[in-house]
Amino acid sequence: MDAAILEIMERSLEYSLWAFSAVFLLSLLLIRQRLRSRMKGLQDLRADLDREYQQKWTGLVQTTPRSERFVPSKDESRMAFHALLLSTCLATVCFLALTLIPLPFLDNLTTLDPRSTVPLRVTALNYDRFHEGFSLKGEIWNQEEEPLGELTAVVKIWGSDEELLDELSVDVKPKTLKPKSPGNFSLRYAKNSPFLFGYEIHFLDQTGDEVPHVKGFDVQ
Repeated sequence: MDAAILEIMERSLEYSLWAFSAVFLLSLLLIRQRLRSRMKGLQDLRADLDREYQQKWTGLVQTTPRSERFVPSKDESRMAFHALLLSTCLATVCFLALTLIPLPFLDNLTTLDPRSTVPLRVTALNYDRFHEGFSLKGEIWNQEEEPLGELTAVVKIWGSDEELLDELSVDVKPKTLKPKSPGNFSLRYAKNSPFLFGYEIHFLDQTGDEVPHVKGFDVQ
């Protein structure tokens, strides 16, 4: 994963975990306060019932116990589970918002410049067409914080009927591109001149996997 994308994901995850912790702890405090209030209510109710029972049997006051004041307490584990579920949902929403919603004060996947998320940038490309064919010289820039080794530039040549005519592979020099440093490649093609239509460039690493690239001249 690209360093810029990884940084965005880590920051969003960090903020989401803080949000989860804050909401969960606040929910537990509210549950504790609610349980304490209910416990106090039950204690007051028990005191009232004891007093009314004593008054009834002593004949001082004839009254009916106020059982409607009794409210059964919910199971604490279920309340904690609801708090955990609420915290998880809010943390997920926070993560998605920080990652995907355009925010003017925060870089995320929506506002991130896609040119900064690929390893290579083509900073120069010189094409020279002559009677027998064409020549091509290019310069690339390693945008990674780590070196890139043994890169190969693959140039696909398309004919006038938009079918693939040929495919050339040339090594990128130097053999190892240092971080934030340039490399170059060049080739000459002198076949099928009347049928040439265009070309397409790809870059492969030493294992044969394609290395993504973008076009542009800003190499910072």
